[in-house]
Amino acid sequence: MSSLRSSSALSYNVFDPWRGADLRPLANALGAKIRGNALSFEQQYHHGLSSIPPHIDVVLDGDQIQPLGIECKFTEPYGDKKSHAPLEDKYFSNGKKRWSACGLPLCQELASAVGHAVNYRRLSAGQLLKHLLGLAYTTRQSPRLWYIWFDSGCEEAAEHRIEVQDFADRIDDGVTFVAMTYQELFARIDPDMAPIPNYYSYLSKRYFTE
Repeated sequence: MSSLRSSSALSYNVFDPWRGADLRPLANALGAKIRGNALSFEQQYHHGLSSIPPHIDVVLDGDQIQPLGIECKFTEPYGDKKSHAPLEDKYFSNGKKRWSACGLPLCQELASAVGHAVNYRRLSAGQLLKHLLGLAYTTRQSPRLWYIWFDSGCEEAAEHRIEVQDFADRIDDGVTFVAMTYQELFARIDPDMAPIPNYYSYLSKRYFTE
């Protein structure tokens, strides 16, 4: 959290001020519909394995039938990167098709292909697939997952954007997957509806000044 390049610090600075506030302006900026007024960090959704499920950075409507998970990235996509490794064998043990069992056959195909026939350098597709599995397995509903990333404007960001779109094109139509940059999200937040004083000016100066 103390690192200037910490994605945790960025997500906390953007989302934590909304806890306890009216979430409708934030939901509008995300282009999402929510039922409740709950926002939590690092929530887990059981994925059907005995191991500890992954943590989702931010969750809205966490106690509702169809929660909205948000995975946040800051500097992770940038720098020298090798193709991401395949998903761990435990996700395919005993020939189980865990995503297909949750009604996500295309996610199953992609999970099997990541690191083999399909390679991503900038996008951690495996992590996103794990989140989709956990949301679908726990809720028995079509999962909702937002992917918020910081656009540096460099060539690596362009590569990352292409990989994000490729991921979106490969997963099931029933999945609500929305990718947007922090810059796009920030531009959609009405300054007059900010959750705390100086929220907009602080974020603008720290992260979004040209």
